[in-house]
Amino acid sequence: MSAEVRPVFLHTGWRTAGTWLWSAFRSKEDVLGLYEPLNQSLATLTLRTLPTMRPAASKSRHPDEQRPYFEEFAPLLSSHRPGVAGYRPDFAYESFFMKADDEFPELREYIESLLRLAASSGKVPVFKFCRTLGRIAWLRRNFPNASHIFVMREPGSQWLSAWRLSREDDNPHHLLTPIRILTLHHKHPLVALVMGALRIAPSDFVLPTKHAAVRKAVRTTPAPILYRGFLAFWLLTAFLALPECDLTIETERLNSDDYRFTVLQSIKSLTGISIDLTDAQSLRGPASANDFFGAQSANADALQALAQLAGDSPAPLLREKLTEQIRIAS
Repeated sequence: MSAEVRPVFLHTGWRTAGTWLWSAFRSKEDVLGLYEPLNQSLATLTLRTLPTMRPAASKSRHPDEQRPYFEEFAPLLSSHRPGVAGYRPDFAYESFFMKADDEFPELREYIESLLRLAASSGKVPVFKFCRTLGRIAWLRRNFPNASHIFVMREPGSQWLSAWRLSREDDNPHHLLTPIRILTLHHKHPLVALVMGALRIAPSDFVLPTKHAAVRKAVRTTPAPILYRGFLAFWLLTAFLALPECDLTIETERLNSDDYRFTVLQSIKSLTGISIDLTDAQSLRGPASANDFFGAQSANADALQALAQLAGDSPAPLLREKLTEQIRIAS
């Protein structure tokens, strides 16, 4: 890859419209779009199963329904054994929170192998990550030439999107994955701080592995508890991601012509890539939808958690979003 080509790392949460945004990059002829390179499914992916893993079969309501999510990984698959070359299952969650100076040569080499794949095709790699929000500082240190973009959505409508998928499409993955990550890392000092401020503990959540049991767990856990778990994850990861990224995109604002124009200009300036986002839709939920999951009190507790996290350091965007959520829910 020539020195002037800068990889693009999109750092997203679940149900932030990150896949839709990434698809706009992927549609460009000079882009190699790499979808969720840390996804645990890559450990068992094969050339046979790759075509079946596409939006039309996922119940995630993603765009580009027929094109496989992991199509670009095909050159790194073997006909003799499953899994993308260089990928390890512990890349997904076990190392979710990392310091900038942590040593993880296997993860660095794996991402470098994807950069080499893009270089061999002469294309700009655009990564769509859902599992990097706690380790962007590490990625910046190890890949300083990359453009890092944080894709965020206000917490109320993001959580409602996951809740509706769980209820309407029997897809609890997006609702419970943030909570799985928190409980896995509950001894991490910042995780413990935020969970404590939001008055939740790992014991509040039952996280089975079998799908039928997961569905039951979602339906029997009170919505306010599920929301508090999500909000703890949203707050901490946004707090860690914001200062490390070159650009932040608030996807619930992209249906505004003025905001979308500003974002597109920023993307072009940062990456050299022009994309089309004219099909952006409103992602804000109705205020009445906040009633059943206790958004007002949860977001008030999140503001207190933010004060403990930030101290004297400013965190105006997060404070603004949490305050707005309290206002909407009141």
